[in-house]
Amino acid sequence: MSLVSFQVEAISDMEWKNEMFLLVREYQNKPYFPPPFSMLENLLNLFKFICGSSSGPLTQEELEGERKSATLFTVFENYCVDKTLKERGTSRTADDEVETTIKCIGNQHSRLFDIEEIIGDIARSVKKKSNK
Repeated sequence: MSLVSFQVEAISDMEWKNEMFLLVREYQNKPYFPPPFSMLENLLNLFKFICGSSSGPLTQEELEGERKSATLFTVFENYCVDKTLKERGTSRTADDEVETTIKCIGNQHSRLFDIEEIIGDIARSVKKKSNK
């Protein structure tokens, strides 16, 4: 396969995932009931919010999933911006590229820090078990 076919395949896969994401988001945000009765749903959601009947704070796994989603979304967003600017015939300035690179490095640094914490926790638990 040629380089062009690999690029087309990668772009089409990303486009498909974007469309699927938008479709799922659209259905996720729709109310369960038709318009006259959707007011009841909104009142119920308001009541839940006021009473604080949420599922509680996020677990570590859920937080990690949210971080990964945010990182992937940032990468996809940068791809879309680049693609749009190329279609318009303009390009990003060097300052924009530097800012994007700094953000990516910051994301990688925080991920490495999280991994370091996890490895430290594992090492401490292994030490505790071996001391028993």
